[in-house]
Amino acid sequence: MDIKGFTRIPEDTAKTLRDEGLSVIPDRDNADYVYRVSDLANLAGAKYHKKRNLVKQCLEKYQCQYEEITLKNISECIEMQDRWCKVRECGRDPGLCHEYNAIRDTFTYFELFNLIGGATRVNGVIEAYAIGEELAPNTAVCHFEKAMPDIQGLSQLINRWFSLRSLRGFEFVNREQDLGIPGLRQAKESYYPHHMVEKFTAIMVSADMKGVHRPDPKECDRQNKVQE
Repeated sequence: MDIKGFTRIPEDTAKTLRDEGLSVIPDRDNADYVYRVSDLANLAGAKYHKKRNLVKQCLEKYQCQYEEITLKNISECIEMQDRWCKVRECGRDPGLCHEYNAIRDTFTYFELFNLIGGATRVNGVIEAYAIGEELAPNTAVCHFEKAMPDIQGLSQLINRWFSLRSLRGFEFVNREQDLGIPGLRQAKESYYPHHMVEKFTAIMVSADMKGVHRPDPKECDRQNKVQE
């Protein structure tokens, strides 16, 4: 198979490939959002007023408790992820289905990968979690963050508590890309990133543009299991 180009490449690599004669274009959908941990933990100022209100409403309406993810509660986090997937019908969406598999593998090897995780109990039941790890000495990356959608303000609460209690040793947190999904982009932009890590696509001058796109993902192996 001939190589026609490269996708999701960082700026320094893109510059090198451009110097080598490749056509380089920005890939906004895969640019990473990087936030100050203190901004997400404190939600200070007028621009975070709505976020603070949602957190307050959640805490007033429900009995919420934060805890670190350990081997003792991972099974409860997996059970919550299964419930989340049933609500979101993951088996009907190839992207969510592949993400489900990745999350299950992440929980399976959680301790081996030396990951950072936090979960929120609502009335005694885990209803939200977040998982990340150290990316650089002053930067963490958040790989997954889920909250049951029927509990208003819970997604804002797990975001805040994970930053406040599990990422307090970092200055920044990379919350990855929005993949061009309008709702996800709006949600990420609403937290006002400190900066973006730009990504690029590099294409051989003679290559067909279609050659660098990934094919549509197939349904994941666990599709039927998720829908049970």
